[in-house]
Amino acid sequence: MIFVGIDVASDKHDFFITNELGEVYSKRSITIDNSILGFKKLHKSITEFCEANNDYKVRIGLESTGFYHLNIIKYLLDNNFEVMLINPILTNMFKKSKRVHSAKTDNIDSQYICKYLLDTKQDFKPYTITSYHTEGLKSLSRERFCLVENLRKVKLSIYRVLTQLFPEYLKLFSNVYQGSALNILERYNSHKKLSRAHLDTIASLIHGKFKATNHRISKKGSKYLRYALWQVAKVCWIHDSIFNKYYLKKKAEHKHHFVILGHIEKKLVRVIYSILKNNTKYTSQ
Repeated sequence: MIFVGIDVASDKHDFFITNELGEVYSKRSITIDNSILGFKKLHKSITEFCEANNDYKVRIGLESTGFYHLNIIKYLLDNNFEVMLINPILTNMFKKSKRVHSAKTDNIDSQYICKYLLDTKQDFKPYTITSYHTEGLKSLSRERFCLVENLRKVKLSIYRVLTQLFPEYLKLFSNVYQGSALNILERYNSHKKLSRAHLDTIASLIHGKFKATNHRISKKGSKYLRYALWQVAKVCWIHDSIFNKYYLKKKAEHKHHFVILGHIEKKLVRVIYSILKNNTKYTSQ
């Protein structure tokens, strides 16, 4: 069996090849670029050693190092190699168990990865395409965590500044981190500028061209009318062809059922207004 240890870095990798008898491809590790040309050089070296030993059973080990290993491991998997991703803590403990005082160099690290593979060959767990995608999801989730944490810090900074300079502003909006609140702050970045702003300009920023991303049902107006519209919206889309088509259209846009009913309520208001204004009867098309 052939064992290949790869010490991964950001711009280059070092590999060492040996077999179960201790015969090596090269006395020292070989350095390759972190590129397709470097990967092909590694592939060629493995193939040459396999042919020389007439042994084509290859196991490759490399340490998990953030995201630097993703490109080379994808190349190896695409070329049908068995690859094991190793926790660096395990290889470090293995190295210490062999030598109490050992230098940490790329040449030595790749050799110890080979020795670790040989010593733990019964515990070999091959890396799969599913594992590759899992790594990608893990990377995305960590990126999202960082973005959420950065957003939290920015919100805290905004809150701290507003509390010190303009505490009244916090009472004007239910959420000062989006929508109209941020729209106004972007336009008037000090309380003095805001105090000199015309009311019509402020109103246009709140109700004019601004498009909210978080719509809430208004609680103003008659609660009995809202209740009546809601009751009609729940059934009219089932029995009326026009509202049924409208419901299916919104459903195709992946809207939630209750969100669609809210849209139907608004459509009902427009239909009722048109009937009353034009003194006509409603006819389903």
